[in-house]
Amino acid sequence: SESSRSHSVFTCVIESHWERDSMTHLRFGRLNLVDLAGSESSGAEGDRLKEAANINRSLSTLGLVIMTLVDVANGKSRHVPYRDSRLTFLLQDSLGGNSKTTIVANISPSICSSNETLSTLKFAQRAKLIQNNAKVNEDASGDVMALQRQIEELKLTCLRKQQNAPGPPSFLLLNSGSDREYNTLAEDHQSSCDLSLLKQKVSHLEDVLVGSLRREKLAELDIRKLEAEIKHLNRLVDLKESDSQRLRMMLKLRDEKLKRLHMLADDLVPSDGYMVEENAAMSQEIQLLQKQFDENPQLTQFAFENKRLIEQVRTLENFHKQGEREM
Repeated sequence: SESSRSHSVFTCVIESHWERDSMTHLRFGRLNLVDLAGSESSGAEGDRLKEAANINRSLSTLGLVIMTLVDVANGKSRHVPYRDSRLTFLLQDSLGGNSKTTIVANISPSICSSNETLSTLKFAQRAKLIQNNAKVNEDASGDVMALQRQIEELKLTCLRKQQNAPGPPSFLLLNSGSDREYNTLAEDHQSSCDLSLLKQKVSHLEDVLVGSLRREKLAELDIRKLEAEIKHLNRLVDLKESDSQRLRMMLKLRDEKLKRLHMLADDLVPSDGYMVEENAAMSQEIQLLQKQFDENPQLTQFAFENKRLIEQVRTLENFHKQGEREM
């Protein structure tokens, strides 16, 4: 058999949406089908040598990620280098993430392939030690106003049941043999169970409402950031256009200067007139250069990048402080 000299990755994403009790539920999953290329050890040259080097590099990174995940599964604190290759970045959910993973190791019974067979078996043995945490990817969101109305209605229902429901049923009264008392106790017990379920539902809806409000707030912040970035990009476009116009004007002034020099060399213009025009052109060029310095788009871009980096540093500091408080 021959190596394909490339990895093949097929990814299929499936999503489902449904609405229930004023809430929109989203469930999604991803299927990755991966065909790894074999390790290249032949004496290739040229393009095949580059392809072999890339394959071996990605396989080495995959092996390093698997060894690191095995250490993590054993309780050690390690940084998993998912971003060191495109392959491991695509498969970071399948390796030690939220997934169920099946690996098929192809080996050869031939004696001449014993080294490759042993390496493949060791690779599969290490991969079996990785611990994945598979769970259903489901998210729920809802209309804030509808959830608030539903919570108020459930609270009113709970309040009514609390006002009408007596204390916990006393099963000692069952010895009296009265069917009416038994039915009354059964109804009271059912009301108490319904009240508990209503309280649980209210608590769940309040959690969903808090999550929806938090997502709306984050969405508003993202929109503001995007609007500020769009405004900045529009200003950069305007500055670029102004800069290009100034450059065209400076080129035009240079062409006119060369034209005047040729005319002066051919004695077509007097030297006094040439000096006057040259001074006027130099003054205009100095003004253009001053505007180019004052409205430098690169300085504006650097200022924007600096502001964005400062915001990222503040976010990381707040996250770090919050983590210390939780500890």
